[in-house]
Amino acid sequence: MTSVVKLIFIDDDPVKRVVCDESNRTARVYKIPRVLLDESKNRKDLQQPALYLLIGENEEEPDRPFVYVGESDDGLNRIFQHEAAFVKFVWKLALIVVSKDNAINKAHVKFIENKWYEQLKKIDSVALNQVTPQTSSLDESEYAIAEDFSATAQFLIGALGYRFFEPTTRLIKSASTVLQIPRFAFKVQTRNITAYGRPTDEGFLVEKGSLVDPVDKPAGVDYWKPVRDELRLKNIIGEIDGVLQFLEDWTTSSPSRAAAAVYGGARNGQTEWKSVSTGETFREWEAKNTLD
Repeated sequence: MTSVVKLIFIDDDPVKRVVCDESNRTARVYKIPRVLLDESKNRKDLQQPALYLLIGENEEEPDRPFVYVGESDDGLNRIFQHEAAFVKFVWKLALIVVSKDNAINKAHVKFIENKWYEQLKKIDSVALNQVTPQTSSLDESEYAIAEDFSATAQFLIGALGYRFFEPTTRLIKSASTVLQIPRFAFKVQTRNITAYGRPTDEGFLVEKGSLVDPVDKPAGVDYWKPVRDELRLKNIIGEIDGVLQFLEDWTTSSPSRAAAAVYGGARNGQTEWKSVSTGETFREWEAKNTLD
């Protein structure tokens, strides 16, 4: 089915403020860079029940941005509160979701906030740093409204280029592509350590037998050590003849997360996983062979 999405460039510039909606649907998404928040303070259309995502860069894991999921009965005012005091991470962009016709209320947005948080936690496409939001109780008709609004909003967020709610990289399903998905290698040259992996429909898979650097690096140790500790606890990585390695295949949400688990510190998996056969980076291969 074909969908028609309307984009309005408020500042006549696609990298600045953008409004996105569908003509026959009620959800509307505003993309507002943090540096342009003051220019939006008089927008009354944002002063109503709203959902929002605050998005920030993640130096530890470049392809898994930080995201904060929130809701408010006055979306714009709540974003300004976050501007004044928000220390979980440095956010750079807000996506604010409202209704064009006041079709949703506080109960709806609380329900959807919890739903989105649980979805993102399960998909693991972003780094979350917040407590689980409380949900609300909806009757059958209100539940249907909330579910429809949520689905439309997620579609529009994806149309703006933020594909957080899609479980993984979507491989192009042509026969040639399926046959040519390469094997990638990540190397720690100083320790003669090599891990192998490949993209799948579920995420990035690190192969059984891949070697693991046993040293947790000082940079990002608080971020990565718990991941590696969990892999050890679950017996996914362990020693064979004194060599630390993956004892079974392990699938994770991103190539950077996979590389960091191998290395014991932050690495950009987009550039450091390289095709065994061609030498091209994962990023180069992905650009030609996926729908992202």
